[in-house]
Amino acid sequence: MNRRSVTMPTLIRRCTALVSLCAMAAISVSAIGQVFLPDGPEEFQGVDIIEKRGETIPLDLPLTAADGRQVRLRDYFDGRRPVVLILAYYTCPMQCRLVLNSSMSVFRKLDWDLGDEYRAITISFDPRDTTEGAMEWRTDLHYGYGRATGRSNGRSIVHDGWEFFTAEESVSKTIAEAVGFGYKFIPRAGDYAHPSAIMVLSPDGAVSNYLYGVSYKPKQLTLALQDAGDGKIGSLYDRVLFRCFLYDPDSNSFVANAMLIMRISGGLTVFFLGGGVGLMLWRARRKNQRLRDRVSNQPTTGEHALSA
Repeated sequence: MNRRSVTMPTLIRRCTALVSLCAMAAISVSAIGQVFLPDGPEEFQGVDIIEKRGETIPLDLPLTAADGRQVRLRDYFDGRRPVVLILAYYTCPMQCRLVLNSSMSVFRKLDWDLGDEYRAITISFDPRDTTEGAMEWRTDLHYGYGRATGRSNGRSIVHDGWEFFTAEESVSKTIAEAVGFGYKFIPRAGDYAHPSAIMVLSPDGAVSNYLYGVSYKPKQLTLALQDAGDGKIGSLYDRVLFRCFLYDPDSNSFVANAMLIMRISGGLTVFFLGGGVGLMLWRARRKNQRLRDRVSNQPTTGEHALSA
């Protein structure tokens, strides 16, 4: 049985039609996403992270500790231990709770002791927060850390390794801008929109690394702390921003950013589709070449007659 070969122009036309159909489908899905969740509404502009690796944050800034003490930010940078910086606010209905609890969870999984080999500081960017709120979080998270590590004597974090602070609005804003942490108050919701990440700083206050999301891996944090402790600017980790989720004031919850998710999916689709088309063209070219070689090697009718 003879196989009918597909010519290159025909194959190209078919592939072009396939790509066009995929593009039309992507546009339709994108339009649906725009209806349900517009991309980047004005009130969320600036809610992002602009990495500032290598830059030193201002350390002569006043803070109020959970126990009411007036301190300076530089009091927690001793030139020896790296510091994990967590920007949050204590009355956050969801996201900050996830970040703080996930931080405690990863801290207790590390081989390093919190307070001995590294420190952590949490600074509220909500001027409405009080020292009572800071102390409540401090007590709960210290207890959770100490319970997991066997330190149940009330001093679960050695050498006050994880402190919680409130600050004047101008101070917290300055710190946030120094590390590129963009947040914004949404009046109609009465809450803040903000990204989700923790920052790892060198013992001298230089920004070394960012860990994104609301769940952190022990190995990832250990490597980031090692880099920061050595004064290195950490390698760029996969940037998984919480912009994949946006705060919906109407439902008082976070919803998926359909546009961003579809863009990522669309990019992956184009990548794999392009690779598949290229592979199809390469195989067709090889098949046609083999057919041409086979035809050119077959003897003609005259050659058969002479041999007879």
